[in-house]
Amino acid sequence: MHKLRITNCKNHIEEITLSGGTHTIGRTLDSHFRLEGEEVSRTHATLLVNNSTCHIADANSRNGTFVNGKRLNGESYSLLNGDIIKIGKFNLKFISDSAVPHTNALESSKLITPKTPLKTRLYYLSLLFALVFMLVLSFHYRSLSGIKSILLAERTAQYLAEKNKDALYIGEYNSIDLTNLPASVKQLFVWDKNGVLRAKYPLTANPPFDVYKPIDVLQTNKTGNRLEIYAPILYEGKKIGLIMMGYNI
Repeated sequence: MHKLRITNCKNHIEEITLSGGTHTIGRTLDSHFRLEGEEVSRTHATLLVNNSTCHIADANSRNGTFVNGKRLNGESYSLLNGDIIKIGKFNLKFISDSAVPHTNALESSKLITPKTPLKTRLYYLSLLFALVFMLVLSFHYRSLSGIKSILLAERTAQYLAEKNKDALYIGEYNSIDLTNLPASVKQLFVWDKNGVLRAKYPLTANPPFDVYKPIDVLQTNKTGNRLEIYAPILYEGKKIGLIMMGYNI
């Protein structure tokens, strides 16, 4: 059997036996348990009673429903013997000979959290999958973009090496052509077959230390968004120089 012992601010005590079913608590005349006072909403809370348990839930009241000093925030609370419900200026003590005594119950067992509807869970799961897909796609796109930039830089270096092979072969170093460079090219150096620097861009640039080395095939060195490309300059199958290009990707 379950009971409510209601005490108001004047210490007037009323004890009510709870029958099975759903009961409303509020200040309207049709409430099952009517509590007067401005702090009490028209329909303040509801009780769901059966033989072994009793649950209380706040009915979106203005001033809230409190159990043992803790406000109910949308959850249904499984009342235990000795629990104190506070609504406005009223204290309602829950008394039961079948509910677990309050002093012997774990706090975590009192609150019954409503399950999230399947439709809502599927919606959030689909959002998670979409986010993961977008992240993977973004990473893949950046990777492809980086590969395309490297291929473009390599073709630029090969083109410049081919364009200047005649000047290097016959020794007309003043005719080495470094014009019409892509905006992403930040530095460019050209050496002859003896390792002598013959041209550079910009004119104020300083070549990397000990950069000239026996490179016979195109090589790349990437650090962050900085790409360095070393391309041998060939004439009739023989290396006659080296070009190094600093490129931002």
